[in-house]
Amino acid sequence: MIFRFLLLVSFAFNATASEQENAPEWRVSEPPGPWRTIDIDTETSTWSFVDVSPDGETIVFDMLGDIYAMPVSGGTASALTSGIDVEFSTCV
Repeated sequence: MIFRFLLLVSFAFNATASEQENAPEWRVSEPPGPWRTIDIDTETSTWSFVDVSPDGETIVFDMLGDIYAMPVSGGTASALTSGIDVEFSTCV
């Protein structure tokens, strides 16, 4: 009984290794399958981590998995992190 189990495990492992050898190289920056961009325009965020730069001029915060910076006086936030590799790693 134990021999059969070991034989099955060995066969499954070899089949998986063979499949991996034939699989195309996977890259985070070029994931397979269809992708689309969704634009989000918002003026508010909840449950965000916020910090002020040492010089007191910039606020840094996270929203929807990205990190942004904006002047303390207000204005438009600039993304400090972006790109498919960042998006994919925060969704997994």
